[in-house]
Amino acid sequence: RSKQLRILGRVQFRGHTDCPIQELSTSQILLMPSKFEGWPLVAGEAQSVGLPILGYRDCEALAQCFDHPNGGHLVNERSTDEMVQAMFEVATQTAKWRELSQNGLNSVKSREPKLIAQQWIQLIKEAYDSKQEHQLLLEKPIKSGASVQNPDAIDYLRHKIQQHVSS
Repeated sequence: RSKQLRILGRVQFRGHTDCPIQELSTSQILLMPSKFEGWPLVAGEAQSVGLPILGYRDCEALAQCFDHPNGGHLVNERSTDEMVQAMFEVATQTAKWRELSQNGLNSVKSREPKLIAQQWIQLIKEAYDSKQEHQLLLEKPIKSGASVQNPDAIDYLRHKIQQHVSS
């Protein structure tokens, strides 16, 4: 089939590997033409070795995690012409490749377990520190589907969520 597609000698189909990071580190680009990814683990692995990620923007998980400036270059929904152009740009423009590579490496650093743990600890600490405030506001229970709710508690929770999202 490779011969028929005229890619023989230019594309390697390597099959299964027990050492994905080692295989990825010998590559130049990760092309992910997926329509769906639950969590694109291979994209994160590729970023950990500085590989730029090329994919389609209509793959939601890729768009949320790896779109530019996070080390990915995602093109419009299912546009083969745009994908070919993106591949050409990244393959021929060293500065573009380096930018995507470095952005990907930086993005991986923001998801290191130590940093995620610190964020969880901070969130738990904030919840604990404001326990008294929560308790006072929630003494009037919020009833799901009820016509009467505690507006103070709802406003407080909305404010806390907005604070967390903006930080």
